[in-house]
Amino acid sequence: MYKKLTLITTLSFLTLGLTACGGMYHSTEKRSMMHPGSYENTSRTTDKNGTRTDRKISTEVNEDRYGDRKSTTTTKTTRDPKGLFNKSTTSETKEINEQRR
Repeated sequence: MYKKLTLITTLSFLTLGLTACGGMYHSTEKRSMMHPGSYENTSRTTDKNGTRTDRKISTEVNEDRYGDRKSTTTTKTTRDPKGLFNKSTTSETKEINEQRR
């Protein structure tokens, strides 16, 4: 009985610990690790109701002479449900500065 409880507790702590360490970087933070340059990704999905969603992600990575990097990520999402004149567009911009130590 105690061996099973100890085993379950140990496995739970290991699982939670590895999950916590594995998620240290957010997806946009990983983009700052990219080489300097411009990157673009587009996708289009349609759900079962006929709503079309277009997503465009643009990333610009710059590096100065000291090795510090600045990443600017712009996400533009356009939703177009079935029907006329009901298209909506949202845009979000994030900046990440990574200093070399």
